[in-house]
Amino acid sequence: MTDIDIFDLREHVDDLIDEGLRATTINRKKAVLSSVYKFALSLGYVDENLVRSVVVDDDTKRRDRVLSEAERKRLLKACRESHWDKLYLLVVMAMTTGARKGELMNLRWSDVNFKDNSTFLGDTKNGTSRELYLAPVVMTELKRHQEVGTGLIFPSVELPGQPMDFRKAWRNVLKAANIADRDILNPDGSVKLEKFTFHCLRHGFCSALSDQGKEINHIAKLAGHKSIQTTMRYIHQGRDQKRQIVNELAQAFNL
Repeated sequence: MTDIDIFDLREHVDDLIDEGLRATTINRKKAVLSSVYKFALSLGYVDENLVRSVVVDDDTKRRDRVLSEAERKRLLKACRESHWDKLYLLVVMAMTTGARKGELMNLRWSDVNFKDNSTFLGDTKNGTSRELYLAPVVMTELKRHQEVGTGLIFPSVELPGQPMDFRKAWRNVLKAANIADRDILNPDGSVKLEKFTFHCLRHGFCSALSDQGKEINHIAKLAGHKSIQTTMRYIHQGRDQKRQIVNELAQAFNL
C-alpha cells in the first residue's frame, strides 16, 4: 500500500468511469478501500487515508454529450479568457489526446519530449505506459508555459506539489460559453440535453475518430482503453447521433 499514491487512486476512479459505472457504485468501492486504509492506518502501515482525498463527482453516470462546432468554439474562447491561464492548454490536450483528467493532471514537465512532440503516461510500478502524440496547438501552449524541472505541468497555486483543483474555473468557462453544466429537462422530467462534463472531452475524442472511420483497435490504443468493449461504446454513440439527426430531419419535413 505504501507504493500507492493519490494519482493511482484517481486513475482507478477514471477507469471505473470509463467502464460506465455510476457514482453510487464507485462510492461503494471507495468505501471498501477506505476501510482497508483505516485498518492499515491503525496498524501504522500507512500515514494517512488517501482515499478520503479522492472525490467522486455525482455526475459519473455514462455521458455521451458531444459538443457542436459552435459550442466547441465558444468553449475554447472562454478557456483562453479564463482567470486560470493553463485551462486552455488543459482543454486542448484533452480534446486532441483523449487522455483522462487524472492522467493529464499527473503530467510533469520532465515527461514531455519537445523534440518529437510527445509525452508518456506511465506507471513504473507495473511497467505499463502509453505515448501521447501532441498536436501543434498543444506544443505551442506547452512552450509558452514551459518550465525547467520535474514539477507538475498543472500544479495547484496554493499547493505546488498537488494538481490544480480547476472545478471553479471549469464551471465559469461553461457558463461563459453558454454550455449547460446541469441536465436540461423536458416537462415530463426526462433529460432533453445532458450537461457537459470534463470527461465528455474524452468521449468527444473517441467519437470523432469513430465518425472519421478510424479502426477501433487504433482508437482503443490512443485512448488507453483496457477493453475493446469500452471503445465500442463510442462507435454506437456516433451511430445513435446520426440516427437522431435523420429522424429530426424527417420530422421537420412532416414525414
